[in-house]
Amino acid sequence: RKETETVLASVAEGTYTVPGSRSQETVFLSPGSNNVFKISDGYGDGLCCNTPGNYRVVLGRTAEGQVLVSGGGDFGSEREHEFQVPTDFMDKTEKPKIEDGEIPLTVVIQLDN
Repeated sequence: RKETETVLASVAEGTYTVPGSRSQETVFLSPGSNNVFKISDGYGDGLCCNTPGNYRVVLGRTAEGQVLVSGGGDFGSEREHEFQVPTDFMDKTEKPKIEDGEIPLTVVIQLDN
């Protein structure tokens, strides 16, 4: 969500249910903006247990960009991370794709088994 508390992306509870699967969503944010990434788990055990999961927010449209936020699966019901979008993002493959001056960020979630 942005400084204004606007939710930029949200996934309905029960969407990610296949153990061990990975999902990713891309959002666009303004350079220099302050944001909060919030991950929630309705069951209350995070992405933990047999094989722990993890999550990260990276620059760009792929799961391989510079990591801005990351965490393991042991977070209980929810965890929040504050972060600022860099103002100097100049990836040559992404630069031509930047829309309206906003920078793509990809949220990657690896579910536990």
